[in-house]
Amino acid sequence: FGFMVENAESPAWGVTADLGTEISEIAAESETPVLFVLLPTLHQVDRELAEKYRRAFGIDPEAIDLDQPSSILRREFAARGLDLVDLTQPMWRVQEEEGVRLYGKVDTHLSPEGHRVVAELLERRVMELIE
Repeated sequence: FGFMVENAESPAWGVTADLGTEISEIAAESETPVLFVLLPTLHQVDRELAEKYRRAFGIDPEAIDLDQPSSILRREFAARGLDLVDLTQPMWRVQEEEGVRLYGKVDTHLSPEGHRVVAELLERRVMELIE
């Protein structure tokens, strides 16, 4: 759904951000800071694998935009004044430049290294919120 260009105008993106607003409002009642984190899918980080799947399923390259979910959600969350950290590009760089396997071999959950990278990428921002 999220990668298909035809879904760029779907109201689902706004619904997701609206839920973020509700969460923030509830958290504000107890003065609890909220940080939303956008974790990329395996396909957003491993573009070579995404291309293999695209070819295997015979999907037109123009029909897919792997950056679409991140860009739309960043825009929707910003429009509502929500604090969102998008880890798509930083995680892609770690995998590409350092060759770190961020996702499991059997499933698409984060690997132990993926968890470490996410923690390192978020540490400073989280500390700012709790200090």
